Amino acid sequence: MECVELVLAANTVSEGLRMTRLAPDIMRAVLDGRQPRHLNLYTLRGCWAEVPMG
Repeated sequence: MECVELVLAANTVSEGLRMTRLAPDIMRAVLDGRQPRHLNLYTLRGCWAEVPMG
């Protein structure tokens, strides 16, 4: 089995970790594809204080 090295920018990892803290109902809506149209990665960047956390 070949080992593959993955290189990620620190800010990418940080954003991903913050998304795991979204409120459960928001996370479920995203996973089900029912999130509001404005709720996407681009609008979430920089406005984390306004997003309910679980």
